Amino acid sequence: MINKRTPREQTPLFLAVSRDKLSCARHLLENGADPDLANKDRETPLFKAQAVSFFAVTACEQENVKMVELILKFGGGVNKICIQGWTALHEAVCRNNLQICEMLVEAGAKVGTPNMYGITPLFVAAQCGRVEALHFQLKVQSASFFSFCRLFWHIS
Repeated sequence: MINKRTPREQTPLFLAVSRDKLSCARHLLENGADPDLANKDRETPLFKAQAVSFFAVTACEQENVKMVELILKFGGGVNKICIQGWTALHEAVCRNNLQICEMLVEAGAKVGTPNMYGITPLFVAAQCGRVEALHFQLKVQSASFFSFCRLFWHIS
């Protein structure tokens, strides 16, 4: 019952997150709600915690740091994609929310994941004029590349 869905495939957790009800979301997660169940548009509660759709707002859409933190604590998948191929990181970058970007990357978000059009979070930052997010993306990607190079040279 805790993961029962509406006709639009929304779970109680998804609805709690999209309506910014942190205590309800916490209660649902503590009682077994699955943080990775997506709606018809393949948006998960984590994506919704960071983004704004036309009719509803959700944790990355809403830029709700506490909600994002809660969903990550209960194992929300940071690399899940919506129907357009966007991840929560795409959404956080688009909103220039560095705190959420950092949380997502620390939780294992892949910084180079392209959407269905091949657009990565780095491209989103540049396209939207999000200078802080652009610097963050470049720093994370260069650190990843540097680590790879160090690993390669140690193996050779």
